[in-house]
Amino acid sequence: MKTASLILVLLISVISSAQSDSVKYKEIKGLAWLEGTYRGEKWGNYIEEIWSSPRGNNLTGMFRMMNGDEIVFTELIYIDEINGSTAMRLKHFDKMFAGWEEADKTVDFPFISQTERKVVFDGIVYDASIPGKLKVTVRMQNKNGEVTEEEFLFDKVK
Repeated sequence: MKTASLILVLLISVISSAQSDSVKYKEIKGLAWLEGTYRGEKWGNYIEEIWSSPRGNNLTGMFRMMNGDEIVFTELIYIDEINGSTAMRLKHFDKMFAGWEEADKTVDFPFISQTERKVVFDGIVYDASIPGKLKVTVRMQNKNGEVTEEEFLFDKVK
């Protein structure tokens, strides 16, 4: 599918930083503003992202892109602790629920910073500074190796 060819490998880098458990917990608990259902359009396709409320040291989300009534791809997303640091990790699935990544691999985005309505990971930024809106900026690499930043704009519906 044409759209699927536009979705390419996300750039990541590995950062190792020491943080106390209370700081990590505060980071995730501080993302309660992300909870909800968001909808938008990208590349002529319907996009939706749903986030649960933080529980313990975890926040879980789901993304899907649809072309009409057909799933293009989905993502299962966790924000939690990886190797002693807070990070976002995700797995992609095609419409047949086949994973893009190897079975035991995830795409990881190490935590960098957060403010009241914005969280920055290495390679992806969530910004809800405009009420009722969510802007997700993702660093991507295309088939030619060119790095771009793509913005996904959502309206909060719940």
